[in-house]
Amino acid sequence: MKIKLPILTVLAAILFGCVSNVEKSNRQIALKAMSPIEMGVILPKSENSELAAEIKNAMTLAAEEFNTLQTKNSSKINLLFLETGNSKEELYTAIEVLKLRNADVIHAGFTKQCAFELKKFEETGALVNFFSQYPPIATQTENAVRIFLNGAQVCEEMTKKIPVAKTEEKKSEIILAEDSVLGKSCTEFLKFQTGSLNIKIFTESFSENEENFSLLAQSITNIDYVLLYAPEEKQNAILKSLSEAGFKGRIYASCALQNKGANSFKNLKIEKVKSAFELGKTNAAEFKSAYQKRFKSQPNLAAAVAYDAVKITANAILNAAKDAKAAKLLLKDKTFEGVSGKIEFDSYGDAVLPLELVNDGR
Repeated sequence: MKIKLPILTVLAAILFGCVSNVEKSNRQIALKAMSPIEMGVILPKSENSELAAEIKNAMTLAAEEFNTLQTKNSSKINLLFLETGNSKEELYTAIEVLKLRNADVIHAGFTKQCAFELKKFEETGALVNFFSQYPPIATQTENAVRIFLNGAQVCEEMTKKIPVAKTEEKKSEIILAEDSVLGKSCTEFLKFQTGSLNIKIFTESFSENEENFSLLAQSITNIDYVLLYAPEEKQNAILKSLSEAGFKGRIYASCALQNKGANSFKNLKIEKVKSAFELGKTNAAEFKSAYQKRFKSQPNLAAAVAYDAVKITANAILNAAKDAKAAKLLLKDKTFEGVSGKIEFDSYGDAVLPLELVNDGR
C-alpha cells in the first residue's frame, strides 16, 4: 500500500511538532533547574522572639552551605525573611509578598494565625513547610508538609510511662495546656491517651498572657499526675509555682524548643519529652561547631530542625522541577538523616522526629 505524499508531509509535521514540544519541555525543565530557589520564611517579630532569631541563623547557615555545594549552572537558594505579628492582616501581606515573588518554598507556622490560614498558603502554589505542632496541619493541603514536632506524637510520648491504676488507688491527673488551637487539640489527645488507665482526668487551660500560676499550683497539690503541654516560658513558670507549692506528684512535660532554665526545680519529679538532638544522639557535631563559630552561641532543637528543613525542601523542590505537589509526593514515606536526627515522613508528608520521655535531672 502506498502512502500519498501529502499524508507523509502531515505525519512529518506532527512528528516534528512532537519533538519540538519535547525539546521545549526539556529546555523549560533545564531553565527551572538553573533558576534560583525562591524560599520565603515567615517568622514572629524578632524583637519579641529570641526563637525567631535562632531559626533565622540556622536557616541562613543551611542556605549558605547548600549554595556552596551547587555547581555554576545549578539553582541556589534565595532566602527572604518576613516578620509578622499575630494579626491576620500582617500574615496576608507576607503571603502576598511571597506570591508576587513566585516563591518555590515557604516556611511558616510559628505565628498562631498560620493554623487558621491553610487555604491561603495552598493558594501560593509553593511547597509549604509548617513549623507548627498543631496535629493535622500537614494533612489538609496538597502542597504542605511538616518538618517539625507533631503535637500528637509529643502527647503520645508524654503518656508512655503512666501506669494503669488499680481501682482502689483512685489516681488522678490534670492536663494543663494553653487556651489555643494547639492547646485544645493536645488536651484532647492527652485525654484519649490516658482514658483507659483508670485515672480520673481533670483539665485546666490558661491564657497566653497568664504569668502567675500560684493559685493553680496550690489547688492541685493532691493530684497524682500533671500533664503539662505548654511553651517553654510557661512551663518554667508553672514548674516554679508547683515547686513552691510543694507538689509531690509526678509531672510529664512536653518538648522544649530552647531548653533554657530547665533545671531549677530539684524537688519536683519530672519526666520530659526530649529530642535525639537534645540527648546528643544525632550526627550534629559539624553543625553545632559551624553555628557556634558563626553566631557565638549553641544551637537549640528549633535551630537544628530549621537547618534540616531548608536542605530537605530545597532538594525536594529541585528534584520535582519546582512543582510543589510533586515535591510533597517525593517526601512522602521517605527517611532523611538530619542534624536533628532521623526524619521519617509518613504518607501525609508529616515528619516524625526521634523523641524520648526521660527523667529531667531534677
